Amino acid sequence: MPHRNLAYRLLFDASWTGVRRLVFWSTVLLLIAGSLMPAAHIPDTGLSDKAGHLLGYAVLTLAGLLAYPQRVWRVLPGVFALGVAIELAQHLTPSRSFEWLDMLANGAGVLLGFALVWWLRRLRGV
Repeated sequence: MPHRNLAYRLLFDASWTGVRRLVFWSTVLLLIAGSLMPAAHIPDTGLSDKAGHLLGYAVLTLAGLLAYPQRVWRVLPGVFALGVAIELAQHLTPSRSFEWLDMLANGAGVLLGFALVWWLRRLRGV
């Protein structure tokens, strides 16, 4: 039987689903806001642009799959579609630009997030 510590409950317990969904939708809003703000206002994280895309979409996918575990085949394309929509919106935003490589990094982040959830579920024994 898995340990029922706080981390386990946060990630898997049904009573925490609302919290996980709040985290997911808050992350969606933060990602949209950060992606469409003027480039001059983006803080320097020390990460390359592509690493930021990879990490951002991995975290978003992880949050989405934990919030909606029964909707994997909606979350994965939905998160990727959000990345495409943001890239298209950046084309229309002053000081931002559309980049194919950003979409590739977003897609890699979606796959990484999926792999992390798969790994967590294997550790859990599901």
